[in-house]
Formats: sequence, C-alpha cells, structure tokens
Amino acid sequence: MKIILTTLLLISIFTLAHTESRAQYAIGVSAIAVTPFAVDTYSETSLDPVLFDYYNPYVAGYLYKISRYGFVEEYRSGSAYCGECPTAYGYMSAPTIVDNLYQLESDHYLVSFYYAEDPPLTFWYNPYGYGYASESDPFLPTGYQFLPGSQPQWQEIQFDYLGTTAVAIQTFLPQIQRITPPHAPVGGSGYFLVTGQTLRGPAGFGDVTANTSKPGVTVHVDSANDTQAQVSFSISPNAAKGSTYLELSNYWGSSSLEPVSLLNAYFTIYDFTVTQDKQDSVVVPTGIVAGLNGADPPIPEADTRATVTVQTDPPVPDANFTLEAQWIREADESITGHFLQYHTGNRPVGTLNPASGSTDQNGKFTSTYTAPIFAGTDKLTARTNILGSIGSLGNVTRETTVGIALQEVFSLLTPGANYVLTGSVLSDGTAPHRDNHYGTAIAVTNLPLIADDYIAAFPGADLLRYNDMSLREGGKFETAGDWGNGAHQEHRVGRNCDVRMSDVPAANQPMLLQIFITRRVQDPHPEPTLNHWHLRFSTTP
Repeated sequence: MKIILTTLLLISIFTLAHTESRAQYAIGVSAIAVTPFAVDTYSETSLDPVLFDYYNPYVAGYLYKISRYGFVEEYRSGSAYCGECPTAYGYMSAPTIVDNLYQLESDHYLVSFYYAEDPPLTFWYNPYGYGYASESDPFLPTGYQFLPGSQPQWQEIQFDYLGTTAVAIQTFLPQIQRITPPHAPVGGSGYFLVTGQTLRGPAGFGDVTANTSKPGVTVHVDSANDTQAQVSFSISPNAAKGSTYLELSNYWGSSSLEPVSLLNAYFTIYDFTVTQDKQDSVVVPTGIVAGLNGADPPIPEADTRATVTVQTDPPVPDANFTLEAQWIREADESITGHFLQYHTGNRPVGTLNPASGSTDQNGKFTSTYTAPIFAGTDKLTARTNILGSIGSLGNVTRETTVGIALQEVFSLLTPGANYVLTGSVLSDGTAPHRDNHYGTAIAVTNLPLIADDYIAAFPGADLLRYNDMSLREGGKFETAGDWGNGAHQEHRVGRNCDVRMSDVPAANQPMLLQIFITRRVQDPHPEPTLNHWHLRFSTTP
C-alpha cells in the first residue's frame, strides 16, 4: 500500500499581553492510500490547546475519481466534528477502479459558538478575531465579545473556514500510442521506442515490465519515463511470422486493459529474401564500348545491370535495409582466368544504387546492381538496420549471388602445327593469366587457318606467335595483375589476338596482312611499339 500525505499549517497567530506570548495554530491533514483493490483516505483538522479553549475542530473530506480524459466524479464524501477534543478526523474507503486519478480534498473549519436574540441581533465569543466565509463576503470580520441582551436567546454555531488541503494519486495503466519501428525480423535483436502516456506509473510504485505471448520472442524494458520507453527485443530465428502484441505492465496493471493500447501496441515479425532478376543468366561486365573494344553490335546497358529486390514476408512498409556487394573468390580460378597468387589487392565489385533504403507499402525495396569491368561472381548481401544494432550485431542478413560474364560462350585456342601460343607465362616467371587464348568461334576457327595460309605462302618461315586473346568469361584482361584498367582496353569480348611482328620479315608482311583480311580480320591494326599486330575479328559469319 502506498500512502501520500499533505499537511498544512493553516493559521498561526500571536497575541501580546505584557510579557506573555501565546501562539494559536490549526493543522490540516489529507492522506490517501491506494492498492489495486481499495482507495483509503484520511482527513484531519487539529487545533492547538490555546485555540481549543475557544473553538472546536471540523473537517469535511471529498474523494474525486478523475479519468485520464478529465471526467470528474465525486466518488465519496464525509465529515467529522469533535466537541470535546482538539482533533476532528475521518476515514473513507472505496473500491479501486484502475486507470483513474484519485484526489482527496479536505476542507478545514473552526466551530464558533454564539448566541442570537430576537430581535435578530447576534453576538458570539471570538476573542482572536478569526473571520468566516460567506457567499456574499468570503472573509467577514466578526465580533469578539458576547454582549447578551434582554431578548429571547438561543445558542448556535458558526463554521469558520480555514483552508483546504488536497492530495492525489493516479492509477493509470500504461497507454501505448506508438511502437517504432512497428516490426522486427526473425533472428534479430535491438530495441523499440514506445511512446504513450503513463508508461512508467508513479514514482515508488515499482518498475514497468514488458511481455509478449509470441513464442521465441523476448522483450525487456531498458528505461522508461512517463511518455517514452526503450524496450529491447530478441527474436529467435524459428519464431513464427506475423503480428503480435507488446504488453507493458506497471503497478496498476497491463496496457492490454487500456483501449488505446489495444489499437496501437502491435508489431510484426517478418522474414525477408533478396533476389536479383538475372538469377538464371549473367550480368555482362561494364566497360565494353562499341568501336573501342569490339562489341558489335553494342551491348545494351541493361545487360550490365540487374535489379536487386528485398521482399519482406509478410509485407511490412518502412523496414530499413543496407545492401552490399562482396567479391567471391572462385575455387576454380581458370573460370575467370585471373590467377590470384599473381594478383595484388582485391577485384573491384559491382555497385548498388541505392545502397540503402526502406521498403514500400508492399514490403519491397529495390536497387540497381551494375557489374564491374571484370568477370567473376559477386555476393549481394541485404542487412536489416535495427535500432540499437551496430554492424552485424543484432542485424539479420540474407544473400544471393550474381554472375558476371559475357553471355557468348568462348572457345579455347589450342596449340597447332603452324603457330605458337605465347604469354601464358610472363618474362618474370609469373602467370597472372595463364589461360589467355579464349575467343569467339570465328576467332578460334580462323587463327589456325591464318597460320596455315602463311606457311603455305612462305614455306620454312618462322611460325606465327599468338599472344593474348581474351579470358574465358570475358571482361577486363589487365596485363599487370593489379585489377587496374590500364593496358588492354580491348581483349574483353573474344575478338582480339596479338600477333608478334618481329617474327615476320618485312617482305612477308603485305601478304600476311592480306591473309588477315581474307580470314575475317576486320582491322589488323599494327602497334610497332608493342611489337605486334592487334587483330579484331568480324562478328558476322
């Protein structure tokens, strides 16, 4: 039981008579005690001995029940008087109806005795000159001496109002008006911000607690004041999806008994997936431009992109997510042709725009993935952004992958009788791209024929040396093994091959150039400083 007490020194008057001094005072008391079952009150007017020589105490108590919306009801009332003692007091008791404020007001009086005679002249003994209240004059001075006359007389009393003491205590249930965010993912942990009214209850009446009946979901109140509470949560990966009710309880009871809370105290447990729309195909590496590096016809920009979709289940709006692309190192490095022991740094990954955002009304968040210039595989991770979580702590992730490659399947040019394959191992002994002779069907078919035609035209000549073509799945073929975008601006789409010039005498070169053209080379571009012809094969049969 909790008791709240108000005490007021109502009057204090000093009179002087020669060298003596005497003090007179009255004390008013209001006290209230409330449990979940009963409201008990106490009202008291107490006079000091000197004051009691001439007056008696009187107290009137009024217990009001006030709803949280301001509706006032006089719940109980009573009064007490003592003609033979200096203290008048009384008790009241009533059943507690929670979710109300209970206020006790105690009016305190002195009782003055006086005589009246007919014709109506009134005198009463009021030696200290206290006033009394009336409707016409709230503080009317009184006489202080009884002067009886010769008329018929009778004794009556006068109530001299001293003042009011009041005390109140509320029994409001927690009222939840909003939960932010109103959802949480399976397997996640963090906190909700709960706003409302009377969430904590009166000071000294215990802490507010949280509860939910959903299996696999635990909640706990970290901190609370009257209008806001931070409620941490932890949700099992096996928790059932769907809507559930958050319940806050204080000393007086649960928010589940409060009508407004019944409308606003729900949150949704959801799962989610992340997918991309090129799941059954590949995304083409960027940086392939018609006329510069051999795309003919040009590769549509849409082929270098994928739409990434995060979908919540059940659909929840305004769920926050972050997307991230990460490089997956191939177990079989020959697939991409980049042998990592001879590479420095990490392969660039694709970009996501936007990289973070919120779900729409259908519970969906979309982003555009754009491939890097290199072939390979990227892992796309969607991560929840939960209040109170930092990085991976408490957040939930889902993943998908995206393959980056030319859609056309390349063939490997194998060694032949009339040509030599070079460039698999560099002069320093490293081999960052040892499988460097992949190309289109037209290129792989015609390169052996070019070598055969050249030897037929110049029997006994040095064999042609074929250096870099393209990598198995296309994309940027950087020579330095540094994942840069320097040399080899072509060699991305299987149409190119470098043929060493120093092995071909100047007298033989016009014929060789004619053979190139005959065998479907679109542009036998000489690059003397690099000691090779850069061939670009046609794309039409």
